[in-house]
Amino acid sequence: MTKPQLTTIHKLFMRRGCDFVRKQYRALNTVVDWIVMLYIGVPGILLFARIYYSLWHEDLPTWLVQMPYSTVPSVMMGLILLGGGLTLFLEAADVLFLRQQQRWIKGLMLRGLLVSIMSQVLLLGAGVAVLLPLLQRIYGMNSTAVLSLYLVTLGAKCIHMFLENLINIMLKGWKRWALLSLVTSILATGYIAWTVNGTGYLGVVLLFCVVITVPLGWYRFNKKWCFEAEVREDERQKTKLTSLLLLGAVDRPSAVRSRPILFQHSNALLPSRSPETRVAELVVKSILRSKNALGYLLFTLLGFIGVQLPPAPINIVVYILLLFLLLHWMNSYRRYFFSRELMRFLPLSSDMEFRSAIPTLRIMLFPAILCLSAGLGLSLLSGWGLLLSIPCAMLVTWWLGAALWKVSSRRKI
Repeated sequence: MTKPQLTTIHKLFMRRGCDFVRKQYRALNTVVDWIVMLYIGVPGILLFARIYYSLWHEDLPTWLVQMPYSTVPSVMMGLILLGGGLTLFLEAADVLFLRQQQRWIKGLMLRGLLVSIMSQVLLLGAGVAVLLPLLQRIYGMNSTAVLSLYLVTLGAKCIHMFLENLINIMLKGWKRWALLSLVTSILATGYIAWTVNGTGYLGVVLLFCVVITVPLGWYRFNKKWCFEAEVREDERQKTKLTSLLLLGAVDRPSAVRSRPILFQHSNALLPSRSPETRVAELVVKSILRSKNALGYLLFTLLGFIGVQLPPAPINIVVYILLLFLLLHWMNSYRRYFFSRELMRFLPLSSDMEFRSAIPTLRIMLFPAILCLSAGLGLSLLSGWGLLLSIPCAMLVTWWLGAALWKVSSRRKI
């Protein structure tokens, strides 16, 4: 293969790889609100980091110490089965030209194989890294034993990846399902048996994985007269994420109006009945009646836990960051509410959005700030902190509203 051909094949592979990444992003973008994920993800990452730190440096809970070792191979086997398959970046249009150019086809397939293996290296490495404190502190595994577990898991994944691809190409219907179930059961039984009985005979086990994987790979790369099945299997692997996202789709549209769980009646939230107060109540009821209420609840619960785990003064910094994240989120939703087409038909004055901003934000911020303040108070002052959290939450909410008022009076929101 000449150097210009190598360059052209590499460019073609990079283009298809970029197209694949863009399609996955578009699929996620249709169902994921990235702003909401930011508000939930930041407390979640902080919570995970604190828990992971405690697994290394603090006393482990009793239920975790008593966890049987068989849980580890079960988790790793789940990653093997659910961690994705072999993607070779073939397309149906390749039958017109590239199919006659075996060097091009094999060049694309080889690069796809390397990318698939590298993705499994990273995925399984992340799984072992998460389990590492348990493997060393509870089960007493040294670095050699952990590395053996990782390498054998990667070898088992390579075997399963090739077998799954070949079976899906060669068979259909119940025969494919039966053979794939049988092969998976045998592989899982052997892997779990080796893991539970110890991580010895590493060289023999790795040699066995290589002896099985290499002939499977050679047979897969040289298999002919099934190009259509290869393309279908490749497309199935590429669209796994889209299929997963469509699981929640329904065959019939939902009702135009559904009865909300919260605020089923139009009761007043505040004693004042001024126009800006009524508009503020509309915005608050809108977010609590929508799906954003679940995100608000998750943010509050994760924030309550997240401000308790870090030591002082780190938890104070986390508390302040969460406050500004919450303020930005609620203010963004308030602005989105006023940008809806329905608001054009309401007889509102031109400055109503500006006048209703402060009462709206104070109502929406107070429940979450109260929970965050309670979590911080428990972390710093125990029971007294819980008592002081109510006036603290009121002062913080009032201050954030006043601060936003000063900024918005200059920029008119």
